[in-house]
Amino acid sequence: MIRETQVTFELKLQERLRRVRCRPGDPVVGTFITTAPPESGELSGSFDIELARCEDADTGKPLNWPPKPLVIHGSFARLPLDGETK
Repeated sequence: MIRETQVTFELKLQERLRRVRCRPGDPVVGTFITTAPPESGELSGSFDIELARCEDADTGKPLNWPPKPLVIHGSFARLPLDGETK
């Protein structure tokens, strides 16, 4: 299974509400900074990623939007490295 970053959200485009799915371009542009030591068993830090390719989430058809990449900024704290939730 291939996993990649994608964000799906609702947006009003051309006077209609659409579900939009956006992904990074190729090459991916962004940063990923971790702050927790590896021995903690947790992942903390921040990220920035440019989402350059957007499509209609229901049809998969490309949209001529956004005119320039969307930049998503985020942070996270104390995520378990083993993927389990506490």
